[in-house]
Amino acid sequence: MIANVLIVDDSGVSRKVTRKCLEFSGLAQCVFNEAENGERALEVLERVPVDLLVTDLNMPLMDGLELLRAIDGLEQYRNLIKIVATSAASQSLEAELRKHGVAAMFAKPLTPAAVGKVMAECLRKERAP
Repeated sequence: MIANVLIVDDSGVSRKVTRKCLEFSGLAQCVFNEAENGERALEVLERVPVDLLVTDLNMPLMDGLELLRAIDGLEQYRNLIKIVATSAASQSLEAELRKHGVAAMFAKPLTPAAVGKVMAECLRKERAP
């Protein structure tokens, strides 16, 4: 069950849109945390148990791919559901992200319907034996 969500994006507007879309997809009861880059996200991850990470890729200081690499393989993040929200999707990027355990990608700009569809699939996988 997803109780704590971390949204990582350098745009405050994008973080707000992501949160609203996640709330509409059934996660309204979750605790939402936010970070404006990968460095701040790592600080949040050290303090707060997070079940779902939604990160942008293009951010200053530490981008989303660097964040994923930093937590890749660490035991405390083994069950973390990782999703990337990006406008720069490609097959090669998707393959790279899967290497780091990314469960899904949201194409920007986000819509509640698209986020709901992806989240339903992620939750179905999470509940599977």
